[in-house]
Amino acid sequence: MRNLLKNIVYQVIKNNNSITKDEIKNQVYDFAVENKILTKEFVIAFGDIGWVFQTLRQDDELVKVERMGRHYFWSVI
Repeated sequence: MRNLLKNIVYQVIKNNNSITKDEIKNQVYDFAVENKILTKEFVIAFGDIGWVFQTLRQDDELVKVERMGRHYFWSVI
């Protein structure tokens, strides 16, 4: 389930040039509801969504984060 969540997060970031963590979380949740994948396993994985961001940034090196004012914006490299 964590790999599915990681793929969804990546696609959300990719489809939005620059997006905040809260916006990502909202879009991932909406995707899960629309596609009827909002299961107990998904909710548990969703609880660790911050680690998914870090994995995409540090391990996979697919996304970057930049601070603008008081907000952090995520984007695809």
